[in-house]
Amino acid sequence: MEVIQSLSYPRDLMCALEAWALEQRPVFIVGVPRSGTTRLSNIVSSSPEFYRERGDAVETHLVSSLPNLYKWKDPGPLLRYLGGKSGVDSIIDRGIKTLRDSSPDRKRKAFVQLYFFAMMQVCQPKRIVEKTPLHIFSADFLWCCFPKAQFVCCYRDPCAVYGSMRRRRQVELDRGKKPDDWLNQPPSDFAKFYRDITRQFLFLKAKLGGQIIPFSYEGFVAAPDQSLRVLFNQLDSDFEPEAMTADHFEQGNTSDPLLYQPVADYGQYWDEFVRPEEAEKIYAICGGDLESLARWSEGLGFSVPEAKS
Repeated sequence: MEVIQSLSYPRDLMCALEAWALEQRPVFIVGVPRSGTTRLSNIVSSSPEFYRERGDAVETHLVSSLPNLYKWKDPGPLLRYLGGKSGVDSIIDRGIKTLRDSSPDRKRKAFVQLYFFAMMQVCQPKRIVEKTPLHIFSADFLWCCFPKAQFVCCYRDPCAVYGSMRRRRQVELDRGKKPDDWLNQPPSDFAKFYRDITRQFLFLKAKLGGQIIPFSYEGFVAAPDQSLRVLFNQLDSDFEPEAMTADHFEQGNTSDPLLYQPVADYGQYWDEFVRPEEAEKIYAICGGDLESLARWSEGLGFSVPEAKS
């Protein structure tokens, strides 16, 4: 392939990567953490068009890793995301050496394209799917790397998200671990963080139109089959019903029971984890966009139950 042949010549490599990236249609699963992004990534990845051999979805945090791209193996998820496949090292190592003297901006873009090129070479999906929720804030950059990219924007009732964070925090404490800082956010800080994400959804919708697809957690729980069929239709792909019966869909996972609960358990209310006064504060700050998100989702054919308030 032309990209492989260009790995020793910076200008040739960048031109080859640009030409290759123009034809790709990757799917980036982004959005609010604790809104089903991992489960959705596994379901999409299980379809023939997106399939690649690897285990549970691992967030690459690829964009935030770019300042250290010469140490690309240090952020372990980059290598784990590709399943530790042989051949990844040589492709990316050679590419990094080739790009070493290029300008920072061109180097960042070329490295992202090179990383996904390595994924295509090693894992052989027809289309790329990648899940890092906070890549929602890097969507413009990823779109510049892949102009035909689609972004699935996952969201969930904000109090349910906050309740899920509280549950996860308690699990970490019960295991004798120190919870990550983001699990310790007070309600007001969390609500502002949530609002920043949903506003980014609406901004991207205005800018990129049909390349942005909302995906409601509550809608998925209420009507999994319908939600997935509509989503795959938006992705111009065929939905495979077998994905509904795969282990990752209905069976638990002991490594993180909160991520892999059976779908029947997804409808648990947040009342026991969020006090009424906290809920009121959260909705006052970030509840205003929920109606717009619901109208957008329903307009595409998704089932969107009314958020609990």
